[in-house]
Amino acid sequence: MNFKAEIIRTSQRKLASNDNQYELTLRTENPMILDLGKLKSDSLFDITVTLHNTPEQNTNKGNEYNVGI
Repeated sequence: MNFKAEIIRTSQRKLASNDNQYELTLRTENPMILDLGKLKSDSLFDITVTLHNTPEQNTNKGNEYNVGI
């Protein structure tokens, strides 16, 4: 599934085990993402993030970032 989304929030917190946990919140207008809620909660995904610049951002147009490197 491919969809365009806006990053709303990123956060990090330290767990009781002293590990770090990271969270990414996205917003999209694509209703197909609701199908992801049908999957088991421990499902893993390969995520690719491609930056599409807004007029205020004039560098790194179309750069692709692999999450989880």
